[in-house]
Amino acid sequence: MRNRTSSTLASAMLALLVAGCNQTEQAITPTAADVEQAQSAARAVGAGDVSVRFTPIIGAPIEAITPLSRQFAKEAQARGIPIQASGEQAGKHVFKGYLSAFNDGSKTTLVYVWDVLDPAGARLHRIQGQESVEGAASDAWSIVPPAMMEKIATDVFDAYQSWLDRVSS
Repeated sequence: MRNRTSSTLASAMLALLVAGCNQTEQAITPTAADVEQAQSAARAVGAGDVSVRFTPIIGAPIEAITPLSRQFAKEAQARGIPIQASGEQAGKHVFKGYLSAFNDGSKTTLVYVWDVLDPAGARLHRIQGQESVEGAASDAWSIVPPAMMEKIATDVFDAYQSWLDRVSS
């Protein structure tokens, strides 16, 4: 039963996250039952009143965003943080992400910035970093592997969790 609940929660969170990832793609709208199940599971593991919502990610193609979204869903589930639907006005924190990939000599560099906003849109915190991978191409995004996007999602959630721990103590 626990595996089925975890699987269902992960699916619901992924659907919620993907809905806010790319404004050029059709949004996936979760059902009210999916949202409630994700919130109940998060409360059960002690997430408290923290929940997040993602705005559409700026600068990356859907092929790059997909592994990022999946890893964000896994990280949120593991930490007990519910992800609200992007079209909702819910969520204690709103994540607004900017990504850029470019050739840097014989490497491709990916730069990321995530602003953590309050529901009114005021920036509370900024998470930023960069990753590089060997290889360059006219389409820099074609060089960026899914594993790099997954690492970025984990790093962003680690930084977010660290910030939450600092501001709540």
